[in-house]
Amino acid sequence: YGTYDVDLTVPSQFVVGATGYQRSATKNPKGTTTYNFYQQDVHDFVWTAYPDFIKITRTFDWGKEVRGDEVTKWGQILGLPAADMALRNVSVNLLLQPNHKNLADRYFRAIFNGLKYYGLWYGAYPYDTLTVVDPPRGSYTSGMEYPTFFVAGTYFWPGRDEFQPEGVTIHEFGHQFW
Repeated sequence: YGTYDVDLTVPSQFVVGATGYQRSATKNPKGTTTYNFYQQDVHDFVWTAYPDFIKITRTFDWGKEVRGDEVTKWGQILGLPAADMALRNVSVNLLLQPNHKNLADRYFRAIFNGLKYYGLWYGAYPYDTLTVVDPPRGSYTSGMEYPTFFVAGTYFWPGRDEFQPEGVTIHEFGHQFW
């Protein structure tokens, strides 16, 4: 495990996501931007850049997402006092394809459920940030995970009752623990 302090310089029209959290973005001459990402205690670093991503950021607020009776229930099942069941708030970045804007809420519900239930069952997610990528169609990159970052994905035209993007999202989130 190590600490990554990484500068990435890309064309300014690209939307960037990476392991850890973004500390800065500096506009450079000639149409580039340098982003700095930082993360401690991880075994790998990964990044992506794509001009068409729509970046949506929401916060998993564990005080709003987890009811007190759920904390009590799982604490009793695990034999832990409620004070030891505390989760953490997590800033979640979703890098979404433009033709999947209608799936943003489904992605976030799956991510927040992962943060909640894996947190209650196995312990709090250990980082303050998480980036989830909805890859371009035909990129063959869905279903990969890295510390604080994973690539989910869905079908070109997912059905209302299909479990995509939820299935791969929950699966890849689980790899944040194993």
